[in-house]
Amino acid sequence: MKESRVGKVDSKIIKMKSKVRGVYAQIKNARTVGIIEQEDEKALVKIAKPVGVIGAIIPVTNGDVTPFCKALSAVKTRNAIVLAPHPRGARTGKLAAERMRLVLKRHK
Repeated sequence: MKESRVGKVDSKIIKMKSKVRGVYAQIKNARTVGIIEQEDEKALVKIAKPVGVIGAIIPVTNGDVTPFCKALSAVKTRNAIVLAPHPRGARTGKLAAERMRLVLKRHK
């Protein structure tokens, strides 16, 4: 908040906890790789695969939560992600990326 000069600390904390948990709850059971749908009567199979690298533009208005939510989706779909924060949120974006790297290294 100090860096971006947008928002209030107490609302940012609430948003961080609820939004990230909400995104996780929405995607945790979703099939995102391999056979995700099959219609035997039509002999159709829908197969999902990673697309590669996802470019994620991070707005200054939501630079604290958005990196985590976008990264959750990227990890779930087995894609790489490049975070591109607004200049007024660059340090926050860097800190978010560093924290996520630490968590991912612990869960190899």
